[in-house]
Amino acid sequence: MRSIWITRHGNRLDFVDPNWVKCATFPFDPPLSSDGIEQARQTAAALQGTGISRVVSSPFLRCMQTAVEIVDALDVPIVLEWGLSEWFNPCWFPSRPELVVANRSNRSDPGIDLNQVSLVRPEFPETKVQMYERVALTARLLIRAGDGDELWVGHGASVQGSVAGLLGVTPREADGVLPGVPCCCLTRLVETPGGWSLERTCDTSHLSEVTAANRFN
Repeated sequence: MRSIWITRHGNRLDFVDPNWVKCATFPFDPPLSSDGIEQARQTAAALQGTGISRVVSSPFLRCMQTAVEIVDALDVPIVLEWGLSEWFNPCWFPSRPELVVANRSNRSDPGIDLNQVSLVRPEFPETKVQMYERVALTARLLIRAGDGDELWVGHGASVQGSVAGLLGVTPREADGVLPGVPCCCLTRLVETPGGWSLERTCDTSHLSEVTAANRFN
């Protein structure tokens, strides 16, 4: 019985310190805050013994840092997938966001193989429906490309879009299934003869401190 775990990144520095963006080299790619790092470590502890064989991460720095904390604890490989990226919403980004991972000389990059070819590349800009379609396609392609239990690390959009893709529901239905996605919450889907079943939804019971789910990005 194959399982797919999905989590949102830990709390991000600009949520804790709004002034950070004023002097940031990559203002649209914030790192984790100190409590976000702790959330990632608690998530790693909760996932030990689950049988996860690899971790797939969005290329945004906060997701990669969350993923690295988890793979360090689970001792499994990590794969970068652009299809799990943040929603490229033009209301949030004036242009395609420049990411730390694209600058190979930047030492904030947590050491993920940058030669990995992603299954899907997001377009800029994209509507909410286009974002869901992109992430849903990514989820389906990841399923075909792998054969073991996996953890996907992304954003609120990634969690909702992945669930929509595996359950075969519309974006509106996905919003109803997962109306809020707190940082480092855990969602688990299990493969059945008839498709995929949602076994755990945005679980935060492993976290000592829960970040509110009212911020989507």
